[in-house]
Amino acid sequence: KQFKKITGVGLNDYINITRIAAAEKLLLNTDMSVTEISLQCGFNDSNYFSTVFKKVMGISPKQFSMQYK
Repeated sequence: KQFKKITGVGLNDYINITRIAAAEKLLLNTDMSVTEISLQCGFNDSNYFSTVFKKVMGISPKQFSMQYK
């Protein structure tokens, strides 16, 4: 509660946003697969990673990689 009160974002959301920011960099700067990147960024399930990525970024990791690379 304190974290959300101070930052305005819940702890889990903050962690996911931080992980997605790391994933963005990997998607743009490496040739790693989405599954490899999801594991590298701390997600145990690549489907969950894709869901969170799409929620935060508005597009899927694959689309992001193809659009901005």
